Amino acid sequence: MIAAASFFLFALLIHQESAQLLDSNCVKALPEENERVPWLAFIMTPSKNCSGALINKQFVLTAARCVVGEKDSSVRLNSEVYPVQNTYLPTNDRFTMDIALLKLKEPVIYKRHIRPICILLSDLVINTGMTLKDTRWGLTGSPATKIITNFENAKCLSSFGKRLNEFQICAGYSNNDNCVEVGSPLCIEAYRPNVTIYTLTGIQSYGALGTCVYSNILRYIGWIVGVVLEVDVCVHS
Repeated sequence: MIAAASFFLFALLIHQESAQLLDSNCVKALPEENERVPWLAFIMTPSKNCSGALINKQFVLTAARCVVGEKDSSVRLNSEVYPVQNTYLPTNDRFTMDIALLKLKEPVIYKRHIRPICILLSDLVINTGMTLKDTRWGLTGSPATKIITNFENAKCLSSFGKRLNEFQICAGYSNNDNCVEVGSPLCIEAYRPNVTIYTLTGIQSYGALGTCVYSNILRYIGWIVGVVLEVDVCVHS
């Protein structure tokens, strides 16, 4: 389902004014340094807490390992809490495809501090050495936006003894900052005619000192759009 139906979905969107973005009301620039990032989500389950990203009025993206096997989860956006209605997974193997979509029971009302991150539906290439930005809720410290660099996959192989696949991104910090906030969104500046957009590129899966592994959002675009538009996707409770 990840690649299947992608052509149909994009053809369906192409006639809309917002064809290039999943949600045209998304935040197209990072907020000021002392402001809460409006798309950041705090995922609460009975046994753990994680981060995530609001991507439209009723869906939050996070890591599958945050929510698999959990019940009665909820999402905090700024100071407002929303119960989760359904959890969607692209596969049962959460360690190969560590990503999940959470459908909230009620749509959120967009405000200054509650707005979705942009997801660009057109092609975007991430090259080694590019500067990315990781936004954190602050589960183990203060909320922050961290500058991070895309690494060769060999760096993650050396750090974790695992070969990454096309659904993963290897990235890290020059100062050995800790990658401890599972589900934290990774974004990059995408340049389009007359506009620069910060777009979601990854969701943190796991990490260690200086090196992080993210699920590669660009490989899940068809699946994400399919779930949001309710196109024949299996639901995992």
